[in-house]
Amino acid sequence: MAEFVVMTAGVLLILFLVVPTLGKLLDMSFQTQQLGRYATWERTVWFDNGDQPGETTEPGYDVAVRSDAAISASGEKRLLSFASAPEPLASSDVSGIAAGSQHALWRWSNGASMLGDGGVDNGSLNPHKTESVAYDVLGLYNTGMEALISPLTMLKLQDDENFLQVAHPQENYFKPSISANVNLGNAGLEARTGAGFLGPEFLPGGLTMTANGAILADGWNAQGEHHFKERVDDFAIGTMMDNAVINTVIDFIGIFEPSFADVDFGYVGTEPIPDADVQCDLGFCYFDE
Repeated sequence: MAEFVVMTAGVLLILFLVVPTLGKLLDMSFQTQQLGRYATWERTVWFDNGDQPGETTEPGYDVAVRSDAAISASGEKRLLSFASAPEPLASSDVSGIAAGSQHALWRWSNGASMLGDGGVDNGSLNPHKTESVAYDVLGLYNTGMEALISPLTMLKLQDDENFLQVAHPQENYFKPSISANVNLGNAGLEARTGAGFLGPEFLPGGLTMTANGAILADGWNAQGEHHFKERVDDFAIGTMMDNAVINTVIDFIGIFEPSFADVDFGYVGTEPIPDADVQCDLGFCYFDE
């Protein structure tokens, strides 16, 4: 009986407290890594409000736009909180963790919250320039084209200020960092006094779990028909003829020749290619529908 009491008080009781706590700490570490993966991936599938040539975030079009703050809050809400029932997707998904609603399972034996604060570190979602000689050359080209087109834009002969620029984002490297602070002060151990190894002089103020992500998202991309057109029409030379002066001339000639009124120098087709054979006759080729 004496051995059982000693074993229970000295070993089993400690194990009953340590094993669940260790499991919670491991779960917090795993969720921190998951948040790093989430933030890394989300930053590449949502456009931010940048100023890359040809990029558009105009309302009413199907371009996916999310700010860094929304991505951070969404990840924290999904991975650093817990509810007994699955929560439906709603606007609150990007609201972050409300005060006092941290993960319900991450609690010390006294019921206090283990998570002090945590989430995506401020500024870590910012894009970084991809180090490449090709991008340096591309930047010089875009700068030269901007200087060349500026006079035409001032004369209202060309409305697109990004005309003939390569609409390829050059800041495609993302490396978010995540941190989750474990509040050891809530564990109740700080109440012990004396020189024991669990005394306040030996107990650290907190424990920080970190995770880092990195992704190189190089690629020419577009979301939706309007976004595609915004990116390709800069290389349609005919768009230079799409201005008020030329359109007035076309309308005037169209009075005498109605067929000329349908001329569109700035047209960029986005319709799918028909599934039909191509027929050529006297130098003209067309789809045989």
